[in-house]
Amino acid sequence: MSDNNVVKMSPFQAGGKLIATILVLAVLVLLGSQSFTIISAGHSGIVLQLGAVQPKVMQEGMHFKIPFIQTVIPIEVRVQKSEMSQTSASRDLQTVSTTIAVNHHLDAENVNKLYQQVGLEYNSRIVDPAIAEALKAVTAQYTAEELISKRSEVSNKVKEVLRQKLSTYNIILDEINIREFTFSDEFNRAIIQADSRAAGAQIQAGPGADQDRKGTGNYESTSTGGSIAFAKAGSNAGADPAQTNRSTAGSYPQMGWKIA
Repeated sequence: MSDNNVVKMSPFQAGGKLIATILVLAVLVLLGSQSFTIISAGHSGIVLQLGAVQPKVMQEGMHFKIPFIQTVIPIEVRVQKSEMSQTSASRDLQTVSTTIAVNHHLDAENVNKLYQQVGLEYNSRIVDPAIAEALKAVTAQYTAEELISKRSEVSNKVKEVLRQKLSTYNIILDEINIREFTFSDEFNRAIIQADSRAAGAQIQAGPGADQDRKGTGNYESTSTGGSIAFAKAGSNAGADPAQTNRSTAGSYPQMGWKIA
């Protein structure tokens, strides 16, 4: 072969080919990295294709996606805790402040619907308002005394009402815990006064008075129920209405108002 038939490449041409090769490899690596996504444990992946929510939801593990066309938004589906205090009125118009803790989690198969309807701020937009509304609705069905004596029943009713509200948005309720009921200062002071008067009357009557009253059928209870009945009259009749209805809450742990 003669030297006239050999094509000699200039350094610029050789460098250009090298740069082109590097660019092609870089594009391939970029496409490869953008073609897969990993969903961590306790999460689901919401697939967006050019901004539109797709019916497919990605679960834990590695998944293929169309590079630069599809985007995956991870969302936690583990159990979450929401805790709040809500002031409402009982059936006998006593001001009640309820502290409640709620455990809930997202339906892993339908997080795309939640994202499409509500977005990622579902706690502030859905969960917290639903808890407040459920507490107000159920508290209004019971007197102050019943909120204490029927605590389990109250808790079950709140749970059922809240479950229905959250399920509309594919949020699953796990459990609730009513931590504390607190009542107004006027109501608590009236209870203390009622207990003091009942204790004083019992002391004056003597140690055998209780047994005598039980035997004659004229026994007047000095239990929590009797104290609450007196407190209702005292707090509603003797107190300033503006003070009676204020939301400032007090607690009376001696009578079990503060429930942990």
